[in-house]
Amino acid sequence: MFILILVFSISVFSQCPKDTTGYRVFMDFTICFTDVSYSVEYNENCNCYYYNYTISSRKENKANIWLIYTLFKFNKYYKTIDETLPYNPQCDFPYGDMQEFKDWQYKLIPYSVLECPEKWDSGPHTLIGCDKEDYFLKPGQTISFKIASKFPPGEQELELDPHFADFDDRWNEFVQDCIDACAPGDFNPPYTYPGFYRYKVKVIGPVDPEDLDLFNGGGQKPDDVNLFLRYGNPKEAQTELPSGTTNFEVLIYYGKTIKKETFQATLNSKDIKNLFHPVPGGGDWVKINLQSGRNVLEFSIDGVRQDGRVANDKDRLVLIVK
Repeated sequence: MFILILVFSISVFSQCPKDTTGYRVFMDFTICFTDVSYSVEYNENCNCYYYNYTISSRKENKANIWLIYTLFKFNKYYKTIDETLPYNPQCDFPYGDMQEFKDWQYKLIPYSVLECPEKWDSGPHTLIGCDKEDYFLKPGQTISFKIASKFPPGEQELELDPHFADFDDRWNEFVQDCIDACAPGDFNPPYTYPGFYRYKVKVIGPVDPEDLDLFNGGGQKPDDVNLFLRYGNPKEAQTELPSGTTNFEVLIYYGKTIKKETFQATLNSKDIKNLFHPVPGGGDWVKINLQSGRNVLEFSIDGVRQDGRVANDKDRLVLIVK
């Protein structure tokens, strides 16, 4: 089995956002001291991408995490289940007992679950901790999971839910206290139950590149040639970056008629094509190292135009670290 690891990144949150609501009764539900790392692999056997996530709840968190929403949203309707994907029956119960999900459709990217934390399982686009609190993600602990999707990497987010055994009791008490204290019509809590302090984390996950606002690199005629290589990042031919920037995350997407064997990629004239895995209609998300000053990325690939002729799309992208 051939697996190419594309990228690894870490999102770290040093402090919780300031509470501007004035409702502090639920502040001890916070889970915003959470670190998320992720990596992406392309697997040629299934012609799909593997997305790996590790979630670390720091000791500063006040609540357990018991639910992870993998709501990879987009603008088209897809079936919830893609039965062509590999999956783990220990994690992904819709493939077993929940066959009715097979015909459900949402404006969400379909995926399967390959690995999950102990005693966790998945619903449609959700990873759920089992009923026993022993298996929740507690402050100071780490869990990981892996999913598979035919869709290439792009910017997405996870939503993490806190859990307390007495949540319902405290919610009811809060509502009653406010009703008793407030004039009619003044009751306006800042969140809607049960979404109190749900924490959203930016990650890389599966996207549909056809509906993304992509930069085509420019320069090629006719216009369909420019669709062989398009970019979610950078969005311009020249990009200025803050002083001290040491790396840059490239989002690149490939046209459906490319000839993948012709792909070339260089950074400051150094061959880096082994960091990418071009497939027709696919994409890559790759972190590259930068030097101070001018950095030049060059990409090239052949593809078949609408008239059947073969043409070359070549782009030159400049990243300037001030």
